[in-house]
Order: sequence, then structure tokens, then C-alpha cells
Amino acid sequence: MFIKMKVSIYSIIILIAFLTGCSENPTNSNKNSILTESKTITEDFVFNRDSAFNSDTLSISLESSKPDVYVLINFYLAQRNIHSYSITILQNDSAITSASFVVRPDYTEIFWTTSYEVNNLGWEIQRKDSNETYSAVGFVNGSGTSTETRNYSFRHNVSPSKLFFYRFKQIYFDGSFEYALEAKIEVEATDSIKAEFFITAENGAIIYDGEIAPDSGYTYNLSFNLNDLIYFRNSFSHYGKIRIQSFNFLSDHYLNIDESYKKIFYNLSYEVFLQTNGDRTFF
Repeated sequence: MFIKMKVSIYSIIILIAFLTGCSENPTNSNKNSILTESKTITEDFVFNRDSAFNSDTLSISLESSKPDVYVLINFYLAQRNIHSYSITILQNDSAITSASFVVRPDYTEIFWTTSYEVNNLGWEIQRKDSNETYSAVGFVNGSGTSTETRNYSFRHNVSPSKLFFYRFKQIYFDGSFEYALEAKIEVEATDSIKAEFFITAENGAIIYDGEIAPDSGYTYNLSFNLNDLIYFRNSFSHYGKIRIQSFNFLSDHYLNIDESYKKIFYNLSYEVFLQTNGDRTFF
């Protein structure tokens, strides 16, 4: 009886070891990986400001005659950096004793002060870019008739262009109006170009969090960060891992506010590992 029990225990141990060795879950930390490719590539890419989608693509094969995965680099404009701006008052009503502008990457704020007002309903704030016509962007109520100093402000939540104008249409209670203030704003600014990364399976499946990603294959894009390990199984059932090690711009990656396009240079380093179990490659 003791001998039979001993044999049964050994059989269970051998069966567990066999099943563990045959497991093909590539996210299992017990599995080894062999580095099959490590590269740093240098590319240039033309960024178009008016394009809704600027991207470049790196193709990677994993033991296959065709590319198995595509690393998509999507370039986009990030935060605007304003270096300087100047204000020129083109017209000013004598009732407005002072006016000032604060220009920020995503808004412009106007401040003004009056020393008196007569039947003043308020101001329609108008804006235009260079070579365009004025259009109303807001309204600020006046103080009717007043002999006291009044302070006003208006914030327009729009990113500034290189050259733009604001105009105040002062409207009276009887419906008449006049243009009380006009100003020209010139801005020196740059938009920084950023990159984000996606991976697409063309001849296999992306394996994410230990499972094959939903809708994996020709239509699936997976967003990832630098140094993330992305697991992959190609059409030949080879398992592997891909890691983007680094991405660097080699040239100025800022677009002047009046530029429509720019050629930028970058390099990208990546590693491709073949997933193995001991000396055996998964097939």
C-alpha cells in the first residue's frame, strides 16, 4: 500500500511538471526570452499643422517573412509656449481711461477701466485674425450712467494666433453704438510637437494582461508607453515580446506659430525577444 501511494504521488508530481512545461502562456514569469533583434533607427518626418493625423510607422517582424506588428508613432501639437507679445491700441474712447491684455496659451484676457459712462448698455467684444472680418465673441454689461471709476474684464478662451485684433462695440440704451476700443496683438510663440505610441497586430495577435486582446488582429491598436513589454503571437504561433526602449527628437521639435509644416528628425530604439521555455521555442 505504501509503495502504491508513493508511486501515485510521484505520478502526480510528474504530471504537474509536464503540464507546467507545456503551458504556452507567454506572460508566465518562469518562461525565458531570447533577444533576437535590437535596433536604433533614425527617421525624418514632415509634420503638417493642418493635418488631423500626423503619424509614422515602424514595421517589425517576429520570425516571419512579413511584418507582424506595426509600431505607430502619432505626432501631435502639445502646449503652446508664448515667448512674447505686444499690444498696440488703435482706437480708444476717452471714457476708457486704461486697457490692458494678458495673452496665455489657451486664452486672452482684457481689462479696462472707465472714468464715466452715459446711458451705456455695454460692450460687444469682437475679434478677428489677420485679413479676416470681425465677429462677436462676447458681451459685457455697462453701468448705465455713472461718474465713478468702473473696472471691467473679459476672458476669451481661444488660443492666440500670430496676429489678431479685438474691438469694442459700445452700445447705448437707445440702440445707437460706436466703436470704443480697438487693439492689435502680435504674438511670438511655438507649439511643441509630442509623440504617442500604438501597436497593431497584422499577422497575429497582441497578448495583453495574459489574454489575447479583444478584437486583436488587423483592426486592433494598443496604446503603450516606453519600456512597456508588449506580448505577441504571430501567424506561425511564435511568441515574442517587443519593447520600445527610447524615443528622442534629433532636431528642433517646436513649430513656430506662423509655420504650416516642419521636417523633424528622431531616433527610436527597440528590442524584440523570442519567447522560449528552456531551449524550446514555442511553435
